[in-house]
Order: sequence, then C-alpha cells, then structure tokens
Amino acid sequence: MTDYLMNTWYMGGWGHEITDQPISRRLLGVNTMFYRKTDGSVVALRDRCPHRFAPLSKGKIINDQVQCPYDGLVFDSTGQCVANPITSDTRIPEAVRVQRFPVLEQANIVWFWPGDPARCDSALIPQFPYLADVENYKHVYGLTPVKAHFEIETDNLMDLSHVDMLHPAFAGAFNKSSKYTAGRNGNTVFSHWHTTNTRNTAFLEYGPFPTHGAPVDQWLEMYWQPPGAMFLEVIVTKTGEPRSAGYSTKNVHILTPETEHSTNYFWSGALNSEDQVPLEVFREGFNNAFEFEDKPMIEAVAAEMGEETNLLAMKPLLLRSDGGSVLARRVLAELIARERSEDAGSAVAAE
Repeated sequence: MTDYLMNTWYMGGWGHEITDQPISRRLLGVNTMFYRKTDGSVVALRDRCPHRFAPLSKGKIINDQVQCPYDGLVFDSTGQCVANPITSDTRIPEAVRVQRFPVLEQANIVWFWPGDPARCDSALIPQFPYLADVENYKHVYGLTPVKAHFEIETDNLMDLSHVDMLHPAFAGAFNKSSKYTAGRNGNTVFSHWHTTNTRNTAFLEYGPFPTHGAPVDQWLEMYWQPPGAMFLEVIVTKTGEPRSAGYSTKNVHILTPETEHSTNYFWSGALNSEDQVPLEVFREGFNNAFEFEDKPMIEAVAAEMGEETNLLAMKPLLLRSDGGSVLARRVLAELIARERSEDAGSAVAAE
C-alpha cells in the first residue's frame, strides 16, 4: 500500500472548476467534495455523511451548508452537523461532523492539506504566479486521469528524452549535441536539456515561433517540488542567438494520487498574450500529447509492473537521463520517512 506524504499540499482542482454546486474527486484514496461559498471561498470536506456514508456531493448546498441527500442531515462549511430535520431535538453532539480539509486557492489552483491541520503551512504551497497573469499570458487547462501510480507519471515528466518518440508535434528537441543536467536544490529537483543547431518542432514552427526551416537552439527546463508539482519552461532561439532573445512557453504539470494505482494529472500551458495561435488549437495540442500519446504508454508501463508501484524496486536499467526522476523519488522517500519518524516520536511522547 502506498505511503503518502500527508503534511503537504496537493492539488484538488482548478479554481474555475469549483462553483456553488458540489463536485467530488477521489484524492489519496479518499472521496473529497469541493464547493464555493457565496463569499467566494472554497470548502473541502470528506464526501461521506457519517451516518450511512452517503456521498454528500449528491446533496444540496443551502446557504453555504450541505444537506445529505439520504437523511437530510445538514453540515456547515467546517464539517459540523448543524441540523437534523427528522427530530425536534436541537442538541447535536459535537462529534457529529465530517472531516474538513484546510484549503487555499492561489493562481487558479485549489490546494488542500490532507494531514494534521495544526501543521498546515501555506509557505509550502508551490508558486506559479504567472498563472494569475492574464495580462501577459493566455492559458489552457486540463485534467487527464491516468491508471498508474503518480510517481510513474513523475518519471515520464522528469525524463523528457521520450519526446521525440512519443510526441511528433514536439519532435526535434534532441540531437547528438543535447546536453543533460539534473540536480537538487533543497527539496526542489531540476532536470534540464539544452540542444543546439536542431530543427524546430512542428508545434512551434506552425504555431507561435516559425523559423521557416532555420535551425534552432532549445532549452527544456523542468523543476519538481514534492510531492508532485512540476514547472516546465521551454525556450527556443534561432541558432546562435542569445537565450534572452528566445521565445518561451511556460507549462505546469501537477500530479495528485487518486488511488495507489491511478492519478489525477492536472496540466496547464500558456501562450504570450500577443500570440496569434487560436487558444483552442493550443489546448488540443496539449490534450493530444497527454491523453493520446503519454497516457497509453504510462498505463502500459503500470500494467507491466502489476501491483508494484516503486519502479526502482524492480531494478530497471537506468540511463543518465533518469537523473531527475530518480532524484525526485529519493527526495519524496526521504520526506515520507522523516514524517513517519516525527509521527512515531509524537506518539511515544503522548504515551
């Protein structure tokens, strides 16, 4: 069974997905309900009534409170039961409540904290401020469900050497001159590629950066933050021109486990505001890459691994380009081990 890092932030959804009508999403094996209050704030509750375990998301939101669709119990935004319509007894025990998760919304991302609420730390939220910059960027957003452990998807994103094989529209990013570097700064892992004098990708040639056959220099720079938030910047220039003169695309990839063997893969891409590429064409290019090219391969890998979720435990052949993905796995394992040690220490102290 997967041992998740608990005292951290996971993505629950895009801000524009959350309205005054409840939605349910399975996150870390737990059905979780989100809805937006009249003041605009987001609520995250366990999607299970404590009485008969009915999904609260199938109920009604009334005055910022949720009513169970089965027996009518009403819970406020803190999870406390505040009304029982089938009895005149107004005394409702404090224990009659639904688990509430701390939640914060930043730059159109709704983050939730599944661990100890007393340890909730907003400083740990990964920062993607450009997502909130609608003046200089126009954004596309997506969610791709993948039937694989979320670290298998992390491996895919941290090792972009598969691009030329799986993604024809983005092919051309690599040649014999390609240089790869990976490393760690604190808990952040980077995985970078730099290629000179290569052909432009079809995505850029027929989109925001046409070079009309002239070769390009390209940088692919991926950064990972635990447990599964990644930022990719792609920079391309005509060969020999300075990097600062290049065209840049910014992309966010965030993975939240659905279960031990499935993942919620949230993704976003951005065009510069002056780019003439239709946003729908841009979105379809991303969706095609993640839904119809990456996803089948990742799910095939997961199926071959069977019940095993730790790739390294199967002693795979490791290439130099695996440096970033291996580092990300090791950092996450360290953090989980430290958290479990702290939890054990706290339990002993409480005895």
